[in-house]
Amino acid sequence: MWGGISYNGKTRLRFIKPGVKINAAEYQKKILAPFLAKDVPKLYSDGDFIFQQDSAPSHSARSTIKFLSDRKIKFI
Repeated sequence: MWGGISYNGKTRLRFIKPGVKINAAEYQKKILAPFLAKDVPKLYSDGDFIFQQDSAPSHSARSTIKFLSDRKIKFI
């Protein structure tokens, strides 16, 4: 399960099927892409936000950093 909270509200919860390994590709496809497409416009219509994540391997993977950078997402 993945979810987020912010000053402007909360994201939708996202569920991953039991037994599925969350690698960088799965994280980008199942979590980040829907978050950016559905939650960000609702919570930050002006696009002004900083995305914070922990140092889980799928979060800190080079491809995830590139995914966020290519979309000009400010992140920690």
